[in-house]
Amino acid sequence: MVKGLIDLLQKRLDVVEKEPIAPGQDFISHLAQREKEIQNLKEQMKTLQETGQELMKYFWKLKEEKLKTKKKKATEETKAVQKEEEIKLGKRPIVDNSPPKSPSPKQASRSLMIQQNQNPFTKFLKDYKESVILKISAL
Repeated sequence: MVKGLIDLLQKRLDVVEKEPIAPGQDFISHLAQREKEIQNLKEQMKTLQETGQELMKYFWKLKEEKLKTKKKKATEETKAVQKEEEIKLGKRPIVDNSPPKSPSPKQASRSLMIQQNQNPFTKFLKDYKESVILKISAL
């Protein structure tokens, strides 16, 4: 790429050296203008040769960063499209960072009742057992 730019500058330099005088232009001013443009082109070629490798590294670095940002945008867009499709289909959106689910109220109350021996069925059986034992012992 740098070599291509240097070649273009060299071609322009060749064209400037062979450029004829414009009609009505003074010969000395034409020579001065041509020399100034030749010097400018030579300086550009010299700076390109010195900094060409650095420019190429910088160019590739910019290109890689651009590709990374495109990939990130693409993944974000696909996620957004997937969420929209799920919503359209009536599905629940999948949340990655959802808090843990708490047990339903019926399960919590049942477990508390069992822990405290207040289950209605077991309480009835205990009460019945005690009343039957009392009746049997009274006989």
